[in-house]
Amino acid sequence: MIKQVAPLVSAILVAACNNTPDDGSGLTSSDRTALENKAAQNVGCVFEDQFYCSHIIENRMQLSLYFAPEALGNLDPNARNKGMRVTKNFVVEAASSVKQCTKTDDPALLLIKGIEISGAPHSVVGTSPLSAQSKCYITREAS
Repeated sequence: MIKQVAPLVSAILVAACNNTPDDGSGLTSSDRTALENKAAQNVGCVFEDQFYCSHIIENRMQLSLYFAPEALGNLDPNARNKGMRVTKNFVVEAASSVKQCTKTDDPALLLIKGIEISGAPHSVVGTSPLSAQSKCYITREAS
């Protein structure tokens, strides 16, 4: 009986370790991957919740520092990593929550560059001129 239980317990522990939160978001790795995949599918789709766009525009200088080359940011590495993680989670949440894809041809300005989503580099842009009414969306960067 004990010989049968040991492999089962091992399998459960391995499964639990592969689905533990690893990015501070409180989501499992598989949930985070699913959100990132959905966000990547919504490239070019305008964020539906205006709060996300307004927040990024208002804080664009600070948020972009997390993704700037290390010499430019002059940030503590731990603060930089945490800022990158939190910002990425925020952008992924905004892009993955799009239900009806709306695209715009309005001129856009780069807000944040170099966010890795689903293994590919993405940028966040906002329609110009930047204001509380701007529309934000992610674009895929050339590799």
